[in-house]
Amino acid sequence: MSTSLARESKVDTNLPSDLFKDVVERIPEGILLLDEADDVVVYANRAAKSLLQAQGRIEGQPASGLLEEPGNAPSQSDGFRHSGDWRREFEIRRECDEPLQVDCWSSRIHIQGMTLRYVGIRDLSERRAMERNHQDLLESLSHDLKNPLAAIRTNAELALKRLGASNDDHKATDLLQNITESVDEMTSDLESLLEIFRLRVGAMIDLNLDDCDLLETIGEVVDEAQQSSETHVISIETIDSVVMFRCDHGRIRMVLRSLIANAIKYSPDGGTVVVAVHRADGSSPGVEISITDRGVGIPQNDIDNIFTRYYRAGNAGQIADGSGIGLAGARHVISAHGGTIDVQSKVGAGSTFTIQLPVMDIDG
Repeated sequence: MSTSLARESKVDTNLPSDLFKDVVERIPEGILLLDEADDVVVYANRAAKSLLQAQGRIEGQPASGLLEEPGNAPSQSDGFRHSGDWRREFEIRRECDEPLQVDCWSSRIHIQGMTLRYVGIRDLSERRAMERNHQDLLESLSHDLKNPLAAIRTNAELALKRLGASNDDHKATDLLQNITESVDEMTSDLESLLEIFRLRVGAMIDLNLDDCDLLETIGEVVDEAQQSSETHVISIETIDSVVMFRCDHGRIRMVLRSLIANAIKYSPDGGTVVVAVHRADGSSPGVEISITDRGVGIPQNDIDNIFTRYYRAGNAGQIADGSGIGLAGARHVISAHGGTIDVQSKVGAGSTFTIQLPVMDIDG
């Protein structure tokens, strides 16, 4: 049936190559084709030339250094030319204007015996402006909600003090304590919502540094996570009893909670999750935290992109829903503390996420 319909169709499916080229020229995203063997640009559409502010003909020019970030950061084109599928968000240096935030993706393709690298470039300026407007709105709403919540809490505390002085009406005291706890929980939820949105838009982090016992924080997060799963055993491995250092306790707690939750989520058959804490080797004082599961693992071609915002591993959607901002947010927070986060993984064997944090005062 399909063959006869194809014969009857009046549409000419053998479209001329000029038409395809015209379509590609009109696409708003930048498109580059690179010859990997000779390391040169073989094609750039109109949008790519505009985004890169190319002066003159870009075809035939070296691909190296094509997508340069401001400052002394290495060229992004040097990275994607030696990898498989690739995606990043970063700023590119331009001759005439301010640096431009772009979403860039790349794949290797084979055409007529040639190995080419396809590169797509999307301008993120409008999206970033919209996200900033959304963030301003959310900040404003949060502020408006926190004020009445603070008033409710203050009045509840005042009523508790008066009831405590009279030592009367225990039922009312319990209700007021519940109100206070609920207000604290709602305020915490508002802060978490704001934090998620800040991480979603890649906003700068203002750290609230304070003395923190890392092992105590990990213990609290592990206890919470253990209560959420009956099929996993979450253990802590360390030779230390106290690890004190200065950090943003709330954000470090959020990172640990996210990583342990992922370890549980992507180990659908249950099993052991190990959180190991060690003093880092080397001349600089520091601490290393690793979270290891025996779950589905991450495909090797996804490892390079796993900390990129909105990126999810190819097998992740088969296991659970997600937004693709958790790991990007974790790296954002750890980087703000001057640390690093990396992953080692094998499909079918599990993953180990390792955090390295500098510690100003590691002696407890």
